[in-house]
Amino acid sequence: METFFQDLRFGARTLARNPGFACVAVLTLALGVGANAAIFSVVNAVLLRPLPWGEPDRAVMIWSRWTAFDKTWVSDGEVNGYRRESNTLADVAAWDDGQVNLTGDGEPERVAYAGVTANLFSVLGVSPIRGRVFTPAEDLRNGPRVVILGYGLWQRRYGGDPNIVGRRIQIDAEAYEVVGVMPADFVLPTDFQNPAPSALWTPEGWDHTSTDHGSHGYYAAARLKPGVTAAQARDDLHALAQRWTQQGLYPPQLGFDTVVL
Repeated sequence: METFFQDLRFGARTLARNPGFACVAVLTLALGVGANAAIFSVVNAVLLRPLPWGEPDRAVMIWSRWTAFDKTWVSDGEVNGYRRESNTLADVAAWDDGQVNLTGDGEPERVAYAGVTANLFSVLGVSPIRGRVFTPAEDLRNGPRVVILGYGLWQRRYGGDPNIVGRRIQIDAEAYEVVGVMPADFVLPTDFQNPAPSALWTPEGWDHTSTDHGSHGYYAAARLKPGVTAAQARDDLHALAQRWTQQGLYPPQLGFDTVVL
């Protein structure tokens, strides 16, 4: 220990005589440690830690592709079309995201949320740890105001209230009934790259009759049928995109296609 303290005093005197070098050394170490921690966090979340869904090898995301866009959103008409016409997909879900204001139960707070189709959780193969998921009757235009909470929000804002299911909370000055709480590790596929991952979910209010292929503002995920590979789904939806173009749903010069990941 005596030798250690001598080395420590010598190092301190050396740095004190060279403050510029000391600052550069400390800054370099801080940047190195911070960069390594950030890289490990991403690698751990994306590559090392198992995806927090049931049978994740059967879950894929679907995007649209255009001449000027390699990967972009889908339309509600496309989602409905994939549900009806695909030969490889067991089910297709969609969502959009944004932010809402929480009031009551503490200080006002703005949090990230997603409006999801009722089948999203089954498509991802995840069940709530409390309560239930949305029903098809709740996923309609002007449907009942219900919400599912993320585990972190439930713990932080509502103190992990064991009686949270059935309780009403204020979202954008409207009363919503809590019907479920998701597991602690649950995230949407888009939350991995989102600086503000969704903390609660409400029904999207889906139009199952829409044939609108022009307004693209949704994310989409699908569950593959048993035994189907992602490559087979890719070929299936590529053929579907070509058929839709031939049917006049898209101008040929736009080069519409799908991306399955």
